[in-house]
Amino acid sequence: MFMIREHDKKVNKKIEDPLVQQGLETLTALLGIESSSLTVKSGTRREEAPALFLTLSLSNQQLPVCAEIVRHLRLAQLPLLEHRFEQQTRLGPCKHGLVITNYVSANLAKKLRDKGIWFLDSVGNAYLEVPGALMIYAIGNRPANTETTRGAYLSPAGAKILFLLLKYGPEISLTYRDMAAALGVSLGRISQVMQELLQIGILIQQKRGRYRVVQPKRLLESWVTAYSTKLKPKLALGWFAWPHGRDFRQITVWAKEDPSARDLAVGGEYAAEVLTEHLRAATMALWIPKYQLPLLCQRLKLLRSDEGVLETVATFSPEVAFRRKGFSLPLVHPAIVYADLLDTDDPRCGETALLLKEKYLSWIS
Repeated sequence: MFMIREHDKKVNKKIEDPLVQQGLETLTALLGIESSSLTVKSGTRREEAPALFLTLSLSNQQLPVCAEIVRHLRLAQLPLLEHRFEQQTRLGPCKHGLVITNYVSANLAKKLRDKGIWFLDSVGNAYLEVPGALMIYAIGNRPANTETTRGAYLSPAGAKILFLLLKYGPEISLTYRDMAAALGVSLGRISQVMQELLQIGILIQQKRGRYRVVQPKRLLESWVTAYSTKLKPKLALGWFAWPHGRDFRQITVWAKEDPSARDLAVGGEYAAEVLTEHLRAATMALWIPKYQLPLLCQRLKLLRSDEGVLETVATFSPEVAFRRKGFSLPLVHPAIVYADLLDTDDPRCGETALLLKEKYLSWIS
């Protein structure tokens, strides 16, 4: 069975996370309590530190393992996990990297195994391998139902607040009224979310209206989860085909000639291409006020199509806009582009997300 060291119970509530508990229960069930034991220790606030340190006892071996928690693992996140585990095993005491998540499909399991990344999920799928000592590769279990994401900070309104903190972090000078005016979120909801973030240690309050992000990696991960699972589905306006196919540069040509483009911001893969000059975009997102969709369809000759390459999204705040020198239209903020890239099953998007983070979110190591 697994044991939690006494002093860690008080300093890290992530150990009490149901997802982590389910993953560790999966591990102990697969190993058998007579053949192994597992010691769990919380990570530190250092950004290079993992969420959890595990020590796995097998025969005469003590295996230190760095574990990360990813609630909705997608294929695009593999390059980031590879990079993080490479840093941890090269610079720290860990010999292996382990991801704990809600569900790993058979296809994703193969990709993780090919890259040597151990995994546990909450429905019993797992991969751990130590040559000559341990081999576990259990796949095919499916979730009975969709996991609910807990916490006000992981709600649609919470996602908006997380975004604003990412945009202005790590030192933030915003009152609740400033946030309410920027996001259209009630003061009561803002208070609830901010108190949660203070309680779980992502933020500390320096004085009234001034905060510091002390766990930036966790803030970014929470934003990706809240945005992709809660906020983004509410903002989606549909996919469209347009006359220019993947010649997305035509959007700037149109915008120069049409005053109705003044409230538009460009996102998705095309924004990532503009920001990093690395990705060749297959799709583009246009963020607009929802009421402008009929006019946009008319001006750009858009036709609804599930096979379309142009996504339309309802903007939730003027704060989403981001200006890049040399590009005539506003883009959406890199934090949004980053989350969209990770919400795919395309590894090239994961590689681009890593470049984007290093260039535009460098305060999050």
